Amino acid sequence: MVVAASTVPQERGKRVKNDRIDAGELAEALRAGTLRGIRVPWGCYRHLRHLTQLRDMLVQQVRATKCRIKALLLQEGLPFPEAPSLWSKAVVESLKKGQAYEKVRFKLDSLLASLDFFSAESRRVTIEIVRYCRSEPELSESLKYLRSIPGIGPVVAAEILARVGDWRWLESVDELGSFFGLTPWEHSTGEDVNRGNITRMGHSRARSMLVEASWIAIRKDPELRSFYRKVYRRHPRRIAAKVAIVAVARKLTRRIHAVLTQRIHAVLTQRRCYVIREAGKEKV
Repeated sequence: MVVAASTVPQERGKRVKNDRIDAGELAEALRAGTLRGIRVPWGCYRHLRHLTQLRDMLVQQVRATKCRIKALLLQEGLPFPEAPSLWSKAVVESLKKGQAYEKVRFKLDSLLASLDFFSAESRRVTIEIVRYCRSEPELSESLKYLRSIPGIGPVVAAEILARVGDWRWLESVDELGSFFGLTPWEHSTGEDVNRGNITRMGHSRARSMLVEASWIAIRKDPELRSFYRKVYRRHPRRIAAKVAIVAVARKLTRRIHAVLTQRIHAVLTQRRCYVIREAGKEKV
C-alpha cells in the first residue's frame, strides 16, 4: 500500500513547499493515523489491468466506428440493411456491397475496414485475457470463484479482478459497492437527510459490466429475481427497472466480496443461491 502526499491535509493559502516540509507533514499525519493509503496493483493484477484496459479501448473503438457508419448512412440518405440481428455478418457484407457515390463509398469502405480491424483485435485480446488468467494460479483461483456467481462470465470476472486487485486487501462487505460507485450519494446534516442517485465513482466500464451481468443474474438466480421485482414495485415505472437493476448489481458486489475473501463457491440450486462452506451450507 502506498501513501500519496496529496492526501495530507493542507493549510489554505500555503505557498511554501519542499521535501523537508512534506516529510514532516507526512510523519505527523502518519502518527495521527489520518493518512489514506492507495492500493497499487502488483504483478499479475497489474498485467491483467493492462489487458483489460486494452480491451476496453478496442470495444470503445468498435462502438464509435459503428456510430460513424450509421451517421454516414443517415447523412447520405442511404438505408441501413435490414436483418434479424443488428451488425451481423450479413449486415456488414451488405454494407460492403451497397451502392453509393465514389467518395462516400471510399469513406464507408475505410470505416468498415476499421470496424473489422477493431473487432478482430478485441476478440484477440479477449482470448489473451482468458489465457493469461488460466496461466496464473493467483488469477485462476479467483476467477474460478467469481465465475461460480450467476451472471458473471470470464470477461466480467477478469475486469473485476483487474480493478479490485489483490483480494487480501478487501475489508468491509460494503467496500466493493462503494468502490464501483453503486452506492447512493448523501449530503445530510442534522435531521435533514438528503440521498440521491449512485455516486458513479470508480471505473465506469467495470460498473457497466456489473450492471450487464445483473440482467443475466436475475434470469438465472430466483433470489436475485425476487429482489429485483421487490425493488421494482417500490418505484415509478419510468425509473423502476433502472433503479432495481442497480440495486441487484450492488447486491452482486456483496457476493463477489464473499467468494473472494472467504474463498468459497456460490452454487445455484433450484430455488436459492447458497454459499458452500467447508463446514456446511450458508445462505447468502
